[in-house]
Amino acid sequence: MKNLIIISSVINTSKDGLSYTKTRSVYSSDERYEQTIKTIESCEKVDNCEILLIETSTIDSEKEEKLKSLVDYYVNYSNNPNIQKIIDGPIKGKAESTQLWNGIKEVDFNNYDNIIKISGRYWFSHEFNYDNFNNENNIFVEGPNKSALGTVMYKIHKSSFNQYLKCLGYCTNSNEMLEKDFILFFKDNYKTLPKIGVEGNVSVDGKLINW
Repeated sequence: MKNLIIISSVINTSKDGLSYTKTRSVYSSDERYEQTIKTIESCEKVDNCEILLIETSTIDSEKEEKLKSLVDYYVNYSNNPNIQKIIDGPIKGKAESTQLWNGIKEVDFNNYDNIIKISGRYWFSHEFNYDNFNNENNIFVEGPNKSALGTVMYKIHKSSFNQYLKCLGYCTNSNEMLEKDFILFFKDNYKTLPKIGVEGNVSVDGKLINW
């Protein structure tokens, strides 16, 4: 199967808080840049993949050239004031879905069997097993009581690409948590695993997740 890995990234974050916390990121832009490099490098664990990096912040030109050299497709929406305003706004789910909704259209995603999305600064861990993803299932981490789906990393099979686009379009107009919106669209159409194989530090407090 041919895989498109989509990485959503904001290396230089706004100083304004989010709807649920005054702290948007405990990490500096340099730290976020290095963490994003780690994300990209970890993609080697995914067989037969190409990488789309979607950035929405102004980056030093040398760093930006380094990022471009590591991926197959790179887009940066920092010069789009409408998108940048949403990215810097208080609703995190709306920001991420806006990035994905716009960025995914920069490539012909129909050339791929799977889309694997991972948030920048997180990485495919040593527990990631590509054999678990080399199938026709949509794969998510499942929230408590099946009330939400984790969106740090997930896989969408091509049979659900249209469903995924509808979900992203809905989320761009929603003030709800992304995880709760995703369950509305995929509640009867996903598999979960004891461990999907992703790690990383939450931006707002540095807490390590290991899913």
